Amino acid sequence: MTAASVAALPPARHVLVVATQCDALADKTLKDLVDVADELHRVLVDPDLGACRDADVPHAALVRSGKADRTTVDTAVREAVVRAGEARAVLVLAFLGHGQSPPGSPQLYYMAANSLPDDPVMCLDVNGLIKDAVNHPNIAGLIVLLDTCQSGAALPSAEALVGGFRDGQTRVSVLAAAPAQEPAYDLDFSRRIVHHVREGFREAGEFVPVARYRAALAADLPSQDPLSLEYDGVPTAVEEGLWLAKNSSRRPVAIAVGLGPIGAAQLGDALRSWPQDGADATACVEDLRDLTALRDRAGAGHDIGALRVYEVADALLLVRETELFLVMWAGQQLTSYDVRRAMTELNAGSEGFRRPLTAPPELTAGQLLRHFLEDAALHDPHGGSRRPYARALARCLVAVAHACGLDAAGDEVLKWADAHGLTVELNDAVERARRLREQASASLVISLHAALTDWPDSLTVWLRQGDKCSNAHSVACTPSREGVESALPEVLEWAEDLLPPDVRLTHIDMVVRAALLPKWRPEEAEDGFYRLGVDRSVVLRWADRLFVPRHFRSMNKRARLHLEACRKHVLDTGESPVGWLNAASSGDVAAVHEHCKAGLCPPAVGIGHRSGVFSDLLQTLLPYAPVLLWPDGDSGTVVEPPAGLARLWERLPADFIRAQRLQWSANLNGQYAPAPDQESAELMELAALRAAWHDLPWLDFCDSFRGRAPMSAGGTE
Repeated sequence: MTAASVAALPPARHVLVVATQCDALADKTLKDLVDVADELHRVLVDPDLGACRDADVPHAALVRSGKADRTTVDTAVREAVVRAGEARAVLVLAFLGHGQSPPGSPQLYYMAANSLPDDPVMCLDVNGLIKDAVNHPNIAGLIVLLDTCQSGAALPSAEALVGGFRDGQTRVSVLAAAPAQEPAYDLDFSRRIVHHVREGFREAGEFVPVARYRAALAADLPSQDPLSLEYDGVPTAVEEGLWLAKNSSRRPVAIAVGLGPIGAAQLGDALRSWPQDGADATACVEDLRDLTALRDRAGAGHDIGALRVYEVADALLLVRETELFLVMWAGQQLTSYDVRRAMTELNAGSEGFRRPLTAPPELTAGQLLRHFLEDAALHDPHGGSRRPYARALARCLVAVAHACGLDAAGDEVLKWADAHGLTVELNDAVERARRLREQASASLVISLHAALTDWPDSLTVWLRQGDKCSNAHSVACTPSREGVESALPEVLEWAEDLLPPDVRLTHIDMVVRAALLPKWRPEEAEDGFYRLGVDRSVVLRWADRLFVPRHFRSMNKRARLHLEACRKHVLDTGESPVGWLNAASSGDVAAVHEHCKAGLCPPAVGIGHRSGVFSDLLQTLLPYAPVLLWPDGDSGTVVEPPAGLARLWERLPADFIRAQRLQWSANLNGQYAPAPDQESAELMELAALRAAWHDLPWLDFCDSFRGRAPMSAGGTE
């Protein structure tokens, strides 16, 4: 390797995390300081995330143990700087704990175990440490994370950056939890950094700079107003700038090796049904040539077993071709996140004709893509047609293209489809996706927010088409259930007259006050000949999320974090994210409220029992939980949470109406109702629940109404 090639390599990365309590501030002990520091250290040394080496210095573990004194911390930090210089490395320094800054002074002092308030002698001069570190010979760059009160005082001055021994040829990024003279709270800054490092940023590149985290943290922590500073005085640097972590959302998908579990199982079953070649799939198929030979051999047969082997082998070959094309075509834009988004899109468009596409959370990106394609191709329910798996794979390709923001009808895709005899299937898939998106974009919002408690004397309605909400209308009604329901046909007629002829209104959001949530079933209201829910999904929404009262001003922002936590929990564990309150908890509203105020409310909550204080409990939980479930009926009890809740999660809340339809059928048919299959049984368990569900698309709609007053009866806008 030449000297030039060595110089072109990106610099090594070292990290030292400092976290210590201050004995003199015993009344302000930071709970979970060591745990949070360890978690931050863990993501920063993860080779797929922070990609740092632990700073090999004495007492590296001690300085984040919560018990290190000033001398120990100062020695460890300075030794870490020296080691980074020797390795020509970027050094990431993190300080978690207590900080103090004299009034009006741009100076931050980090407080170690033996530090004293208002005394700089036994504290660490953070500004001085930053200045010394960036000017140390050969250090490739410095990143500093400061999670202390008043940490903004440590942002280095221009003089400190350009006036040192390196004459300004330094690189530094500083991210501070709060402005000078302002507090930071409960290590939320570090917790959110860990969260964003793990989750990544869908719109960012392969490496995420400090400034991107600052923007995310500013949205997460509006009460702290985090600050950042970035300086790059090294014009010949290999990279565009310092980065804190690799972007976990941009990990490229690679080709998985061999057949996936679904493909191997299906091929094994098919081979066992073909006596001429009854053998284990893995013994027969080691590469594409083996699979092609097997397909051709089965194609020469005439019995049912040979036909089954031919279909499975042909489907797996087409899976492989589709996979190779997607990786080649989408390239770095194709990530595991995009594959899961494509699965969600296909699930939403399946309309119950097939079980939901799911995938174990532990799959790598390449394994996930293989699993997705094999599952869609080999479990397509539309048998009887020629190559049904070709149609399924064309739909997968279009869904992936949409998730990646690519054109599924572009020249490259058309050429590939033509070469594989999929032109018709691709055109059908593109058209179907267009219709579904157009259909999904049209929905009606019917708001009963004019009510003081439950039933209003007017309904305000908006017709949503995509991101636009350009039509609004108000209809007077009698303030009763009968009055509201009798006004619905007029509302629906108004909305349908505004839609294009080929677009049906299939979704309705009912916005109601909290008092109505447990006692109204709007899907059972009559629209002429039929119930409203016969051919439309109807979702209950809480009115205060649409027009947010001042005392709930940050409610929807926090709800987004909760929904993100729910999605991650399902993907990581395969389990439902709902935390259930048992009968004892459901009866103690005050205790539940204290848990919520302490930040201990689960991101999604199930009320397991409707006690005598159920209405008060519902009112208490609504601001804290964007997803809230409770038993149907006046005194219902959920004996055990629905088993299929996690598997159906991505299709909720839309699948609640399918559950209700199955329940209607079972109730009306009685003993003559056919035995439900597994999915129908899981859906019918959902029919025993009611829900107030506020998902991300709904929160987007709510945000568009920020600052607007509700319409009064009789007006339009």
